[in-house]
Amino acid sequence: MLSTSIADLSLTGIFGTTEYKLKGGDDTDYRQNEFSAWLSYPIMKNLQGLLIYDQVFKAQAGYPSLTQVGVGLIYSF
Repeated sequence: MLSTSIADLSLTGIFGTTEYKLKGGDDTDYRQNEFSAWLSYPIMKNLQGLLIYDQVFKAQAGYPSLTQVGVGLIYSF
């Protein structure tokens, strides 16, 4: 995991690999790589905006690689 801040913008990224077998399937070992990034920026004193990006590489055979993008708000109290 790598985190950094540029002015008020906070950026965190993580890359990982998962190894697994399918339940009820063959004994094949599957491997999947994933990258996730989170960007946050303070909007007000207790409120932050959040942008999330997630990418799956080398997905299981027969399944597509996934890309997800999300936005949200974080309220601290």
